[in-house]
Amino acid sequence: MAKIANVSLSNSFDTWRTRSNEAFDRLSQFAINNSSLYANTLTANVSFLSKGTTTLGDSTNDLTTIAGRATVGTNLTVSGNTTSNKVVVTSSITGSAANATFNKVTATSLLSVTGNTTLGDAASDRNTVNGLLTLNHSGSVSKNFTISGNTVLTGLTSLNQTIKTVTVSATAATGNVNFDVLTQGILYYTTNASANWTVNVRGGSGIALNSVLATGREIEIRSLATQGGTGRWQTSFGIDGTTVTPKWEGGSAPSSGSTNAIDEYTYKIIKTASSTYTVMASKKQFG
Repeated sequence: MAKIANVSLSNSFDTWRTRSNEAFDRLSQFAINNSSLYANTLTANVSFLSKGTTTLGDSTNDLTTIAGRATVGTNLTVSGNTTSNKVVVTSSITGSAANATFNKVTATSLLSVTGNTTLGDAASDRNTVNGLLTLNHSGSVSKNFTISGNTVLTGLTSLNQTIKTVTVSATAATGNVNFDVLTQGILYYTTNASANWTVNVRGGSGIALNSVLATGREIEIRSLATQGGTGRWQTSFGIDGTTVTPKWEGGSAPSSGSTNAIDEYTYKIIKTASSTYTVMASKKQFG
């Protein structure tokens, strides 16, 4: 960048010229050409705006520190090591084979990681996914993993054990029993049945099973009825308020209940079409 030539006009002008040339020297060091700039350290007291492609760090020095807030309007590609206390992504973030460490990531659109991904650490063993989680390859969970929505696993799943939610009701099985599959897997009545009862399976209060269970899927539920000296039994079965006739093990529906025991009813519900089900049922006595 050209400097201002020596012109003896006044001391004030000469001081201005000297200081201006010093500034031009710094700008010349900052500019590679008319369209590219480089700096070892770039400090933005208010904001730093880049409308084109911006590279932070290089192949030798891969550490980039942002002390304030960084907003990425489109895609963010991380090719080096990245550490951040909080990342909010409104479009997408893609991590390459390098390491990326985030204390908190909020992705309102898409979070895509092509390398190994670790959620949580030894101290914080809770991971929560509120939306859709897709694993294209192997996934390993070494700590507690909580998913508040529905989970669909399209490949083979290996589990050492599953724990079902049991609703323990200190009442008697009687009247019409609503079985809500979204909140329980087993319904256990601990008081002696006082009369015969019917069962209606649904997703939940105001939620149809038809809206929860997809066609070609099966769900298994169980209900346990404590019996006293007079045996009672289930007389009817329905789904979403519509009667469905189960196919009973052994070919016949129960016509009596056990005495001084617990009767376990198991239902395997297969959805074959919208609001259409095949139900396999069985009754066993314990005690």
